[in-house]
Amino acid sequence: EMQCEVRSEELPEWYTRRRDYFSELDLEQKRQRQKHSKTDDNKQPFPTPDIPPQDIFRDGSKYSSWDENGFPMKDANGKELSKAATKKLKKIYDAHCKRHDTWK
Repeated sequence: EMQCEVRSEELPEWYTRRRDYFSELDLEQKRQRQKHSKTDDNKQPFPTPDIPPQDIFRDGSKYSSWDENGFPMKDANGKELSKAATKKLKKIYDAHCKRHDTWK
């Protein structure tokens, strides 16, 4: 107990300044991420539940091929979707399937 008190009292000033500097950097980076995530390009609006799940990604301007369930396989340029993009779309697809089933 006494060691903890002494140790906390004896922290050098440069250490606390450095810690404050890095916490300010973390806050700034967090603000930047939030700012970029709020852009309209990253947002994919959730479709209304009355749209069948196989039709929610049938947008020819964004995707060029789909599987039998209507899930996109390639982007508009014909390139395979990245793993991250596939995961993101799968999450949206699964959520929409649940909403569509409860809507029926």
